[in-house]
Amino acid sequence: MRIFESRPALRWVVPAVVVGVVGGTSLIAITASANPALPDETPQQLLVDLQQAKVDNFSGTVVQKSDLGLPELPGVGGGSSDTSLTSLISGTHTLRVWSAGEAKQRLAIQGTLGETDIIRNGTDVWNWTSRDNAATHTTLSGDHTAAAEDLPSDAPKTPQEAADRVLAAIDPTTTVTTNPAVEVAKRPAYALVLEPKDDADSLIGQVRISVDGEKKVPLSVEVLAKDGTSVFSTEFSSVDFATPDDAYF
Repeated sequence: MRIFESRPALRWVVPAVVVGVVGGTSLIAITASANPALPDETPQQLLVDLQQAKVDNFSGTVVQKSDLGLPELPGVGGGSSDTSLTSLISGTHTLRVWSAGEAKQRLAIQGTLGETDIIRNGTDVWNWTSRDNAATHTTLSGDHTAAAEDLPSDAPKTPQEAADRVLAAIDPTTTVTTNPAVEVAKRPAYALVLEPKDDADSLIGQVRISVDGEKKVPLSVEVLAKDGTSVFSTEFSSVDFATPDDAYF
């Protein structure tokens, strides 16, 4: 399965597992216990945690880095000054995110010279850019549930969306291990490593997911090529699991 359809020239086959097929996946039971603040958990337990965890209310800053080998395309940036949604497929970007349940979300792509905001409040969706100092408005149908993947760019916008894509794929020969615990956004986290055992067609070497020790949601996701280089990462540099104020929406 391709995790990033925006790179048709290469098959980035992502090794992944889902709880429903854990029995067909190679799990090396190395318990994460390096951080005394976190209870011991096996890879199997962490996979179950990731599938069951659900956090609707949070806010934070996400740093996303993409190095997918894409050529320079007209109208598609990649530098930190570009705040268009299409720019997320390459380069380094800083995003601010807010979520207050399924009906209130906001994504702000911040650049050195401007910002682009997507704001959803109920059935109202606003797209504002500082470059044009203008906003466009869209009304959703009453039964529509907006999600990050609805936005017009294929790159994941948060660690949660990136982890969801990884866990939606399946490779029965994936090896899953836990590394010593880490700290992400000043929060203790388990380090989950997914690696294909014998897949000559895959260009992926590892997928590393940092799982929040308390909330059990992903705080970071990194995709490494077989040569060890990082081709994609998304990570919270700060995160707050309190409900954001209505003023943000």
